[in-house]
Amino acid sequence: MLGQRAALAAMLFICALIAFCLVATAALAQPCFPRDDVLARLTKGYGEAPRAMGLTKGGALMEMFASDDSGTWSIVVTLPSGLTCLLDAGSHFQPIAAPPEGYPT
Repeated sequence: MLGQRAALAAMLFICALIAFCLVATAALAQPCFPRDDVLARLTKGYGEAPRAMGLTKGGALMEMFASDDSGTWSIVVTLPSGLTCLLDAGSHFQPIAAPPEGYPT
Protein backbone atom coordinates (compact mmCIF):
# COMPACT_ATOMS: atom_id res chain seq x y z
CA MET A 1 0.00 0.00 0.00
CA LEU A 2 2.78 2.42 0.93
CA GLY A 3 4.64 1.57 -2.29
CA GLN A 4 1.55 2.36 -4.35
CA ARG A 5 1.14 5.68 -2.59
CA ALA A 6 4.79 6.55 -3.23
CA ALA A 7 4.43 5.59 -6.89
CA LEU A 8 1.29 7.68 -7.24
CA ALA A 9 2.98 10.59 -5.51
CA ALA A 10 5.98 10.35 -7.85
CA MET A 11 3.75 10.14 -10.92
CA LEU A 12 1.65 13.05 -9.70
CA PHE A 13 4.76 15.13 -9.08
CA ILE A 14 6.07 14.46 -12.58
CA CYS A 15 2.70 15.24 -14.15
CA ALA A 16 2.29 18.40 -12.09
CA LEU A 17 5.76 19.54 -13.12
CA ILE A 18 4.94 18.98 -16.77
CA ALA A 19 1.61 20.75 -16.40
CA PHE A 20 3.18 23.66 -14.56
CA CYS A 21 5.70 24.12 -17.36
CA LEU A 22 3.17 23.79 -20.15
CA VAL A 23 -0.15 25.14 -18.86
CA ALA A 24 0.66 28.71 -19.82
CA THR A 25 0.94 27.72 -23.46
CA ALA A 26 -1.75 25.03 -23.47
CA ALA A 27 -4.59 27.29 -24.50
CA LEU A 28 -2.51 28.93 -27.22
CA ALA A 29 -0.69 25.96 -28.74
CA GLN A 30 -2.79 22.88 -27.99
CA PRO A 31 -6.27 21.78 -29.02
CA CYS A 32 -8.87 22.67 -26.37
CA PHE A 33 -12.43 21.37 -26.23
CA PRO A 34 -15.27 21.02 -23.73
CA ARG A 35 -14.19 18.70 -20.89
CA ASP A 36 -16.91 16.10 -21.46
CA ASP A 37 -15.87 15.73 -25.11
CA VAL A 38 -12.21 15.21 -24.23
CA LEU A 39 -12.96 12.67 -21.47
CA ALA A 40 -15.31 10.72 -23.74
CA ARG A 41 -12.63 10.57 -26.43
CA LEU A 42 -9.95 9.37 -24.00
CA THR A 43 -12.10 6.77 -22.27
CA LYS A 44 -14.17 5.45 -25.17
CA GLY A 45 -11.76 6.04 -28.03
CA TYR A 46 -8.52 4.96 -26.37
CA GLY A 47 -9.63 3.01 -23.29
CA GLU A 48 -7.70 5.39 -21.04
CA ALA A 49 -8.65 5.93 -17.41
CA PRO A 50 -7.57 8.61 -14.92
CA ARG A 51 -4.25 7.77 -13.23
CA ALA A 52 -3.16 11.01 -11.53
CA MET A 53 -4.40 14.54 -10.99
CA GLY A 54 -3.36 17.77 -9.36
CA LEU A 55 -3.98 21.51 -9.32
CA THR A 56 -1.58 23.95 -10.94
CA LYS A 57 -0.60 27.23 -9.34
CA GLY A 58 -2.82 28.94 -11.90
CA GLY A 59 -5.89 27.03 -10.75
CA ALA A 60 -6.05 24.56 -13.64
CA LEU A 61 -6.70 20.85 -13.14
CA MET A 62 -3.97 18.61 -14.59
CA GLU A 63 -4.83 14.96 -15.22
CA MET A 64 -2.98 11.98 -16.60
CA PHE A 65 -4.96 9.23 -18.33
CA ALA A 66 -3.53 5.88 -19.42
CA SER A 67 -4.51 2.44 -20.68
CA ASP A 68 -2.85 -0.72 -19.37
CA ASP A 69 -4.14 -2.64 -22.40
CA SER A 70 -2.85 -0.42 -25.21
CA GLY A 71 -0.12 1.44 -23.31
CA THR A 72 -1.37 4.83 -24.52
CA TRP A 73 -1.34 7.84 -22.21
CA SER A 74 -2.53 11.45 -22.31
CA ILE A 75 -1.94 14.51 -20.16
CA VAL A 76 -4.68 17.13 -20.18
CA VAL A 77 -5.26 20.40 -18.38
CA THR A 78 -8.71 21.77 -17.65
CA LEU A 79 -8.55 25.55 -17.47
CA PRO A 80 -10.68 27.58 -15.04
CA SER A 81 -12.81 28.52 -18.07
CA GLY A 82 -13.88 24.87 -18.35
CA LEU A 83 -12.00 24.08 -21.56
CA THR A 84 -9.78 21.00 -21.48
CA CYS A 85 -6.53 21.10 -23.45
CA LEU A 86 -4.43 18.16 -24.58
CA LEU A 87 -0.83 18.80 -23.50
CA ASP A 88 0.73 15.61 -24.77
CA ALA A 89 0.06 11.95 -25.50
CA GLY A 90 2.13 8.89 -26.19
CA SER A 91 2.60 5.17 -25.91
CA HIS A 92 4.41 2.55 -23.82
CA PHE A 93 2.82 3.63 -20.52
CA GLN A 94 4.21 1.66 -17.58
CA PRO A 95 2.89 2.16 -14.06
CA ILE A 96 5.60 2.23 -11.43
CA ALA A 97 5.18 0.51 -8.08
CA ALA A 98 7.85 2.58 -6.38
CA PRO A 99 10.23 5.39 -7.30
CA PRO A 100 13.51 4.17 -8.81
CA GLU A 101 16.34 3.64 -6.34
CA GLY A 102 18.03 6.89 -5.49
CA TYR A 103 15.05 8.94 -6.69
CA PRO A 104 14.15 11.62 -4.11
CA THR A 105 10.78 10.98 -2.47
